[in-house]
Amino acid sequence: MWFPLSSVFFAPGYHDGKFPYGKRIVRSAFVDVNWKRHQDANDDFAFLVVFRAGQRIQKRTGGEKPVTDVTLPQAALVTGYLSATKPPVKCDAPAKRFHKKGYRQLVFDCGGFTNGTSGGPFLMHVSRKTARGEVFGVIGGYQQGGGTPSISYSAMFEQNVARLFKRASA
Repeated sequence: MWFPLSSVFFAPGYHDGKFPYGKRIVRSAFVDVNWKRHQDANDDFAFLVVFRAGQRIQKRTGGEKPVTDVTLPQAALVTGYLSATKPPVKCDAPAKRFHKKGYRQLVFDCGGFTNGTSGGPFLMHVSRKTARGEVFGVIGGYQQGGGTPSISYSAMFEQNVARLFKRASA
């Protein structure tokens, strides 16, 4: 599933009103069909496609590699952006399987992830040198990512995520 977007921009490295890599128009978003039809918390993820003629964004800015079917519990670094004026919230803690009937979710127990941190990545194997790693979840899913600042959720990245990423990357 994809749909065009009209006024959404990606601004890699944005900080203090500066756009070190410029702004890129988001041309399309790919979402799982179960999210589109039913807003199923188990399929609460998306891939955005950006465009700027003649450039491949990841070659300039880097990017996290999505991975699926991760063994749990898994050490995770989670980052959330509360607003443009505050520094991001970061926390290292294990991501575990959330055990509730009907849900395929990760749960992450660490404070400070309030409204606005949705979409923050669950990263593993983060390089000390490059600060890049592999993304195996994003804040969202059950309770739209969490009902309290101390508990966050993510849909589990399974083969449906890999298929959607492949389609968005084509």
